[in-house]
Amino acid sequence: MIGELQKAIAAAVSFQPFSRVVSTDPTIPEVDAAPQESDEFDALLKQVLHLEDGNKVSEEELFAGIIQERIKALKGDEGLAKFQEYLGAEKAARTRPDGMIAVEDAARAALKSLVKDDTLTQAEGDKVHAEAFGAAQLDDNLQALFDGRGGPNDPTMAVAQLESALKTAKSRLNAYKTGTESAAEYLLSDEYDPYAGLSAEARSAMGRSAPTHSSTAYSGPSRPVDGANGFLFKPQSDSDGKLVILLPEFLTGDVSRVVLKNRRGKEIEQGAYRGIGNGDREHFRFRQRGDDYQKNMTVEVELKNGRTKTYKIQDPSQRYD
Repeated sequence: MIGELQKAIAAAVSFQPFSRVVSTDPTIPEVDAAPQESDEFDALLKQVLHLEDGNKVSEEELFAGIIQERIKALKGDEGLAKFQEYLGAEKAARTRPDGMIAVEDAARAALKSLVKDDTLTQAEGDKVHAEAFGAAQLDDNLQALFDGRGGPNDPTMAVAQLESALKTAKSRLNAYKTGTESAAEYLLSDEYDPYAGLSAEARSAMGRSAPTHSSTAYSGPSRPVDGANGFLFKPQSDSDGKLVILLPEFLTGDVSRVVLKNRRGKEIEQGAYRGIGNGDREHFRFRQRGDDYQKNMTVEVELKNGRTKTYKIQDPSQRYD
């Protein structure tokens, strides 16, 4: 009798009420998810997502939905309600005459508002953004998010059936949680190219040599930062072909040092001071060309009063002016 009781207790203890979630993406490892959490995830996203024809969801919509799920997990219903209020206002501001809404831009702006009003810390905002950006990927272009508008073979269209998209998103989020995979560090403050990852042929066919609809869009040979006599990130200087950074005129005389940091905040290199010129701006030179440095880095300017000023450089092969 005692033996049977022990077996029953052992069976009860060893029972694991988890279901297996299998990603539609073969590169994403299988992970376990608690059914209750999975059901809540599905219920929330189905409530907030705007679906395309045929019960399909786009990457941009999925991105906005996952942000809401992440915020609720961090800050509860109150935090979610604040985000949704911001999101509604941002969507209204970004609705075009033809009814199209720049959902990705709206969601990112709303998330920034939560950081600005201190609902989220900057680190929390960056984490939510990175996880949502990674978990919303539906195609093999992992550098950008696309909507559901477009014709056959349109490279800027990315949609999937809702159930499949949710399953893949949950798998990725669980992989981030368990540490079996890391979300790409796309910081909330980074600049975004809505056509990142497209081939030159695809851009040419679409008549786009540079971004055209993002709030951080740019045109011409440089990306605007702060205007004339301001900050300049020049990948190849005229003198030695290596990276040179010119600081805004108003900082002249107040700079202690200039360093490059990677996306994790680790110092890569300190610039060498090389005098003042070109609009009374301090020059700092570096050992390599701009395109020799990793993407999504930061130029950090340390001032003599102890404060710092930072500039985000998404692509160091490009000029920022």
